[in-house]
Amino acid sequence: MERRPVLAERGRRRHPVGAAAIALASILAVTGLAGCAGSAASPSAQLSAAPSIRATLTASSTLDSTATLVPTLSSTPALPLKFVPTGSLQVARDSAIAILLPNGKVLIVGGTGVGSTNLNVATYYASAELYDPSTGKFSPTSSLPRPATYGIATLLRDGRVLLALGDTCKDPQHCTNVSMTTGIEPLLKAELYDPVTGKFTQTGSLTTDRLYATATLLTDGRVLIAGGEPYAELYDPATGKFVRTGKASAIDGNITATLLASGKVLITGEDSGGHFLAQLYDEKTGKFTTIFLPLPAGTAT
Repeated sequence: MERRPVLAERGRRRHPVGAAAIALASILAVTGLAGCAGSAASPSAQLSAAPSIRATLTASSTLDSTATLVPTLSSTPALPLKFVPTGSLQVARDSAIAILLPNGKVLIVGGTGVGSTNLNVATYYASAELYDPSTGKFSPTSSLPRPATYGIATLLRDGRVLLALGDTCKDPQHCTNVSMTTGIEPLLKAELYDPVTGKFTQTGSLTTDRLYATATLLTDGRVLIAGGEPYAELYDPATGKFVRTGKASAIDGNITATLLASGKVLITGEDSGGHFLAQLYDEKTGKFTTIFLPLPAGTAT
């Protein structure tokens, strides 16, 4: 399969306004919350006094049939948000993976660090570290078998983490000051991280290399890998193998995957032509079904 450069392509991708954002803008216009300019109250006071907006499904709570999102207003004010300083990472990382572990710690894996003298080169990391919220400190854990950046991570039922990360170079000894214009190898190899031992072990490889993928833990314990390629695949922790499953539209931009209460997976995003798509994956049949998300009345399509 032809390799595609990643970093340059990712920098050029558009970020169109989705249907949900358009619907929310319509709600704000109807309720008058969007016209706060010129009010004597401060912006923070306006936000705290504004009613929160919630959306409920009036047709099907699983999105198996056509559903309409209906906004409802609540008088409960939003809680104030505040950032507080905490510890610093062992190294500054860009495009790293972070995932919450069963023990409450956070695993941070891989990533890049931009060179200080040349913004077109970077150092790629195989190292990983753990953040402990009880102490506010980061500590090193074992390293990946190769430097890697961006990718997917999923917490399995047994507490281990499945990771599929993009390679950055073939030789782990020569991954400093690598040109950022050469791109990154797509996802192919996969590892498991065990919080008990603090070690990474290699598991099966994906059936095809892919970009812009998602990983979703299914109700039966398997993991659905979708996006970037027409065919999705399933990872089985019991066998450590990836196998192909249903064919879907090749969503490769702004992709999201959400497990629904029905056990199906809702996947949304863009294809290579910039068209917005929404699909449902059914683990019982292994098939994808295209669904349509209606835009607000009067919205240009």
